[in-house]
Amino acid sequence: MLAEKVKGTFMELLNSEVTEIKDNQIFGSFKVEPIHLNPNGIIHGGVHATVLDSIMGLAVVVARPDDKLVTTMLNIHYLTALKDGTLQVSAKVIHQTNHTLTTEGEIRSEDGQLVAKATGSYRVINK
Repeated sequence: MLAEKVKGTFMELLNSEVTEIKDNQIFGSFKVEPIHLNPNGIIHGGVHATVLDSIMGLAVVVARPDDKLVTTMLNIHYLTALKDGTLQVSAKVIHQTNHTLTTEGEIRSEDGQLVAKATGSYRVINK
């Protein structure tokens, strides 16, 4: 189901893919390309934000597959500057009500170093 949701989307354009869903947590990877870098030669913060929002958004899709949801808040802590590699991303829903879900996500380097940590809120928009 998730492969179809990602196909042809911005997440696919960024070289991101879902690798596993386990215990209500979603895991993926992100291959850094030169186009993902900022003028300082490190991964652009907007790329981190997009990858985190995407993986956390997929976590809410797994939790609520019959609902349509949108991001209402995204908070990111950038912890390490990197310029290459295949990064590991993960996310999970940590709280939900009938109309909102709260998630947390992270990006780690190939050697397991925490690169960025995020939380996000998503609202159900079924209409």
